[in-house]
Amino acid sequence: MKQWIVGLSMLATGTLAGCATTTTGCNHSSFMQPVVRPRAAVQNRLADCVLVSSDDVIAARNVLLLPVKLTLSQSIGACGCMTSLMRYRVSVGESDAPLSDRDFVVDLNTRARHLHETQALHLVLAPDAERVASAARLTVELTCAPAE
Repeated sequence: MKQWIVGLSMLATGTLAGCATTTTGCNHSSFMQPVVRPRAAVQNRLADCVLVSSDDVIAARNVLLLPVKLTLSQSIGACGCMTSLMRYRVSVGESDAPLSDRDFVVDLNTRARHLHETQALHLVLAPDAERVASAARLTVELTCAPAE
């Protein structure tokens, strides 16, 4: 399984997404339109360590994004992770078929420097929004990234 390390500073500041993050959330530019379908369900396997809240899926320049807020309640090491890296996988449909042969990785050490601090970011779900526009459901599974 290949991994993509997500450039979260770009995503969180909106360089990729065209989003200016403020204290009240994200000010979406005109090219960021809410996507009615698909819906994204988050399966948080790190729920004892990372609290996650998500908004509606959006599309920016044909990239499908899921705005999320992450709050570390404790180190993810307490949840069995060997590194500060959180992996997420995206699957599509009722069969939960993987959308890609790649995993995405979020470095929580650079994102949430303090416990109980909330960080907003956009998780890339699909680099081609049109490819999954007809899907009824996407599932985003959050787990520990393997130590390599």
